[in-house]
Amino acid sequence: MLPMPLSTRSLLELLDLFERSSQSISDTAGQRLRGVPGWDVFHNTPLSARELADWTECVGYAGCYPAPCGDERVPVELHEDSDPTRYRYRCPETFRRKSVAATEVAVYAVHVPMLLHVIADLLDVPQALRRGIESPLLGGHLWKVGKARIGPALTDVWFVRSLASCIDELFRHFTSRPCRIRASSCPPAWGRRTSYGRREATVLLPCTT
Repeated sequence: MLPMPLSTRSLLELLDLFERSSQSISDTAGQRLRGVPGWDVFHNTPLSARELADWTECVGYAGCYPAPCGDERVPVELHEDSDPTRYRYRCPETFRRKSVAATEVAVYAVHVPMLLHVIADLLDVPQALRRGIESPLLGGHLWKVGKARIGPALTDVWFVRSLASCIDELFRHFTSRPCRIRASSCPPAWGRRTSYGRREATVLLPCTT
């Protein structure tokens, strides 16, 4: 089944989820997962269940959960249950065993190649020039979307996630080669720019404001 086409609003929400999915979360075995936990995804994003199913994937399960405790939420340790659809934790108020749905503590990540192909379609990047979409750089912070015609010439287009956490590596990557960088935010705002050197490249920064 083909994925549901994205409206502009859904694309912006997916870009926001993509940006947030760079965060690191420990699972029950202490392994680090990159994604957004279900209790955040299902309660803080207007994406439909069908859109989430089409455009995200479960990459594991969180090792802790913000359990209700009075008017607050307190992080508690999670344990696998005999029922594979549930995870157990000890209530911070009553100290009794409780459980939570596995979907609530699952960690979800955006299907990055699918999302970047949508961006490439918007920029009219030819399919033959999109090979970098499948090969993330800088630890999953940078992708080469391909070449798009900007003005009279074909220009390299790059996509950046979590710019604030990788800005030094990003500029080292580009300044190691002679090129001029134009940094732009994704739709609806495409505007911020900076420049280096001689050759030209465009860098897209996810933006939902």
